[in-house]
Order: sequence, then structure tokens, then C-alpha cells
Amino acid sequence: DGQWKLIDLGGLMLDGSVISPANGGSITFTPVYASPELGRPMAAYLSGISDPDDDKQIIRVAKSMDVWALGILISKIVLGKEPTAELWKNCMSVAESGSSGEADFYHSIIRYFRPRVSVGKRLAEVDPDLADLILQMMTVDEKARATIGVLRGHRYCAKHGVYASTHPRRSSRHNRGAAAPFPNERTFFSTFRSFYANSASLRSKM
Repeated sequence: DGQWKLIDLGGLMLDGSVISPANGGSITFTPVYASPELGRPMAAYLSGISDPDDDKQIIRVAKSMDVWALGILISKIVLGKEPTAELWKNCMSVAESGSSGEADFYHSIIRYFRPRVSVGKRLAEVDPDLADLILQMMTVDEKARATIGVLRGHRYCAKHGVYASTHPRRSSRHNRGAAAPFPNERTFFSTFRSFYANSASLRSKM
């Protein structure tokens, strides 16, 4: 019926939340969508001796994690599967021999995963703007990764009717110059509809 519905919000957590798996804390996520900064403490927790005092095992929830996950999601829409899916499959097959496949997966994302190769090259000749958008989302170093505010003004979003500007209701001295939210839900979701609409034709050109 053309109606978009946002589902599966059970794993939502506040930005800045601090979680210690070794101390009984838990976080819900799908490993193939896990960002390096989420995988790093999880790998430390799974690989070593559980220690609530080990700072390397502490998860600090950040918006950058969602940016990475969104990049994985868009890649799946366009390419047909998550760019990290094969790596996950390989690591879990090794786990059958006794090693921690999940920890190996997180280590591999940090050390060996190269979005520019797995995603960028496949899309660059078909839609360079989309390729650049995804690569900015999937920058391994979270400090260098684009924020949602930056991505809103990306040329791919502008091309599809999503833009950043100053919202009239955000003109206070605290928010002057802040990027506006998507003009409305329809505009926001129309951008993601374009991923679906273009995905078949993009894949046929690869």
C-alpha cells in the first residue's frame, strides 16, 4: 500500500550510555551491522578473561555506531547483502574448530575490512555519489566518520531532495546555524525508496 513503517526498535539505547558486559550489562545488536568501536570492546570481552575493571571491555554507545550501521544497511539494499556478511560467515565457520568466531569477526572488521574495496569500487562507476555517501558512513575510524548532520548535506541526498538548512524554529542563540531535520517524513523516506528503486538497475550494471 506504499506505507513505510519503522520497526525493530528493541535495541535502542541512549547516546552516551556506558555498558560493561563483564559486569552484567547487555546490548542488543546484529554483529554484521556492528561498528568497529562497538566490536572492539566486544572482542576484548569475548577473547580474554571477563574483567569489569578493564576499560577495553567497556562499550560506550555513540551516534557514530548508527551511522556505520546505516551504511551497512544501504549497502545491503543496493548490493543485495551486507558487505560484512561473507567475513562473518568465514569467521563463524572457523569457530567450529574451537576459536571465538564472533571475536575474530570484530578483530577482522578493525584490521582487515576495507569498505573502499568491498563497496566503493563496485559502486563508483555506477553511482559515484552513492559510493561516496556509503564510504563516508563506513569509515573505520569513528572520529573521521561523517556525522548525520554532514551526511544530510551530501550531494547524493541533495540530488534526491534531502537537504540541510536552517530551520525557522531553530533560530535561537543555542541552535543558530544548526542543520534542519529532514523537512518531513515523506522526504526522509523518499530518499530510502530511491535506494530500493535503483538497486536492481545498479546491480545489473555491475
